[in-house]
Amino acid sequence: MTSDNVASTDITLLLPGLLSGDHQYRHLEKYPGIHQMLAGVTESQVPTASLESAVLNWFHGEAESSDNFAASLGYRLDFSETAQSTFCLRADPVFQQLDINQAVLADPALLDISSDEADALIEDLNRHFSEDGIRFEALAADRWYCSLPRSLQVRTMSPGAATGRSVSLTMVQGEDAGVWRSWLSEIEMLLYAHRVNQRRAEAGQSVINSLWLWGEGNIDTLPPSIRSSDNAAVYSSDFYTRSVADYSGVEHRSLDTIINNELADEVLIVDTGLASALATGDSNGYDKVLAQLESDVFNVLNRYSRVHKNLTLNIWCGENRWISPGSPPSVTGSIGRWLSAAFGFGKNIERGGR
Repeated sequence: MTSDNVASTDITLLLPGLLSGDHQYRHLEKYPGIHQMLAGVTESQVPTASLESAVLNWFHGEAESSDNFAASLGYRLDFSETAQSTFCLRADPVFQQLDINQAVLADPALLDISSDEADALIEDLNRHFSEDGIRFEALAADRWYCSLPRSLQVRTMSPGAATGRSVSLTMVQGEDAGVWRSWLSEIEMLLYAHRVNQRRAEAGQSVINSLWLWGEGNIDTLPPSIRSSDNAAVYSSDFYTRSVADYSGVEHRSLDTIINNELADEVLIVDTGLASALATGDSNGYDKVLAQLESDVFNVLNRYSRVHKNLTLNIWCGENRWISPGSPPSVTGSIGRWLSAAFGFGKNIERGGR
């Protein structure tokens, strides 16, 4: 990464799980790059419904969106721009765990579905619903689509936003919710008796006992991106983030390439590895992700901040928790202006501020 003069650089990191549970500031001391960046941090409770809404906010500058567009954007990236000819939604395989007297949606990372398992389940689902005009497809074992014979008027919640919450409070709502729930009853009966789940249960694995419908946003209603391909860049392996970037014409790269690139004026960095490690109780995996973030992201940003006068940095740690490292408060950059306008929040990192 070079050190050419840049008037200002606006960086947003979406890192759910960064400061969750036992992993607070004092546990980050063995990662000096992260620890240095978070020195003197300011926290703010900023309403953020989900990772998907935070990503959309970055691209489109709106405080909240009732839709997340996951199906149409994802299908476009998975199957090409012209493949989708019918209304589709995401219908991801999930595990609903019984908690006292209610079903709670478990983190999808717990399932670890193989491609063979996904293929077997989808084949039988399509056979069962062939006369109803419903078709399931998947290019990734944990990312399924459901093409429907007509548009459904529904409101949904992403699995990430619904995880750990009562299924009855987070499942499909809206005018056509009853239609999906009727189909879902048949789906869950098929899954319950399926040989894939019998093998998983025998092996002590969580069973795939339901599908989570979400992503209803009509791509035709998605407002134009406020980000220009000339001055914005995205670094992430998260599929939803990459699908929005692809649609918006903003280049997306993997996190480990940050060191090789001069940072654009506006940068979005997204990594969900910490949240997944927390969900599965994988403490070694959590530390591995932190070490990678230290090397690929925070060390680079620390060096970058020392040679660039105006660097705006905001970090989302999940739920409503935003943090801003740095010195005296002021708001610069588009994400800072959005946060300030909506919630009175933002920081400017100046040279020598740490």
